[in-house]
Amino acid sequence: MKAELKKRKKRSNLRERRREETCQRIVESAFQVFARWGFRGTTNREIAQEVGISPGLIYWYFRSKEDLFRAVVEAKSFILPLRQMAQAMRDATPGEFLARMVELATAMARDPKVLTAIRLLLA
Repeated sequence: MKAELKKRKKRSNLRERRREETCQRIVESAFQVFARWGFRGTTNREIAQEVGISPGLIYWYFRSKEDLFRAVVEAKSFILPLRQMAQAMRDATPGEFLARMVELATAMARDPKVLTAIRLLLA
């Protein structure tokens, strides 16, 4: 009985890991295609082709192209690092927080992926 539960849990963990990996691959590929063609010029079919999956599988992970675009922007832009920094610095003074934000912005301004994500947002 315990052995069967262990097997189920192991299979469940493996499925979850594969699901997360596929989701990451979709986001990474979508980033490349959006960067190449922009939001309006990109289709889910092109993203699926870049990932190597069927177009319908994208909808298993994202309800729409807009949701996928939001995931790409969050993963590749300043939003996620800024959220993490805000959580880590809850007890900081406003001056400390702003100084750290300037450091973070300076570092991100040198990252081509972040700059591409910002260009996508502004397009």
